Formats: sequence, structure tokens, C-alpha cells
Amino acid sequence: MKTLIIKYLPTGENSKTKKLLDLFLQEAAGQKIETVDLLKEKMPLFDENSIQAYYKRNYGGQKLNESEAKLLEQNDKLVAQLKSADVTVMAYPMHNFGMPAAVKAYLDAVVMKGETFDYGQKMMAGKKVLTLFTSGGIYSENTFNFDYPNWNSIALMTKANFSFMGFDESEIIGTSLRDEATEAERLNEAKSKISTIVKKWYN
Repeated sequence: MKTLIIKYLPTGENSKTKKLLDLFLQEAAGQKIETVDLLKEKMPLFDENSIQAYYKRNYGGQKLNESEAKLLEQNDKLVAQLKSADVTVMAYPMHNFGMPAAVKAYLDAVVMKGETFDYGQKMMAGKKVLTLFTSGGIYSENTFNFDYPNWNSIALMTKANFSFMGFDESEIIGTSLRDEATEAERLNEAKSKISTIVKKWYN
């Protein structure tokens, strides 16, 4: 099995989310792993030219010329990489109750009609995704509304996007490690959840 890790850890070695990712890497030791570091690899953003090329090819079914195809070259590479993985792990901190801009840019680059989604089809069937995140507070993972603590749009966006693409399973593990008094306990809880998922998915 191949595992693709998409990480965005702007505080580096001091990252709280890195602690969750490290727990996963320990549990999944020996697996074939490929990593995309969103701090090092800039994601493509659609502009007036690339979006037209995308519509022309993926919605219109028309062949692109060389210059048009080049506009989507990085998207195509990222899509192929995602499709080649059996398990995808996304690791990043919560920013303003949601996913950081770099992570959203990655999703916008790979949610591609005819490749990772199509209407009424499960294009990514047989694949699984795990989202790891840390936040300043503890938020609901199953409810999103305007009443605190239901402000976790990571859960909403993650479930929606990966369900739309047809992933068989989408798991989310989020916690807060801000309080040193509870950090060890919460890490142990996260480790237990990660271990259960790894045993289920890889064995």
C-alpha cells in the first residue's frame, strides 16, 4: 500500500500538529510513504487562462494545445500523485476555525472533474483519508453552526470534499495541545485513535 502525506507545519519542529503526524509515522513504520510539504511546494491557483483550459478539457472534452496543457501541468501531477495513493494523510493546524490557505489551495488543485470526481460516480473508491489537526481550543467534529464550540469548519470541508470525490473512508483526529497540563493525556488519546485506524487500514 502507498501512503501520501500532505503536510503544512508552519512552526516546524515546534508544531503541535507534527506531534500527531509523528505518532502516525510511528504506527505506520515500514509503509511506503510519499510526502508533499506545502511549505516547500507552492500550489497552483486558477487564473483566467488556466480555468478556461480546465473547463475546455475536463468539462468540454476538447484537446488542449501545448501551451494550454502546460497551464494544468502541476494540477495533473498532483492529481496523479493523489490517485496513486491508497491512503492519504493530511496534517495541518487549524487557522481561524478552518484549514489554512495552502491546504485549501491543494484541495482546489486536485478536486478535478473526470479525474478525482464526477457527478454520480465514486472516482476515488477504494481509498481512505485521515486528517490530523491541532487547534487552540476543542471544537465539535460532528456539528457545525454558529454556536460555540461548533466552529470547526475543518470537519465540514474535509468530509464534504472527500465524500464528493468518493473516498471510502474519511477519518478526522483533532485536538488541542496548548495546555501543558493536559497535553500528555490528549496525545495518548490521539495515539490510541491513530493506532486503531492504522491497524484497521493496513492489516
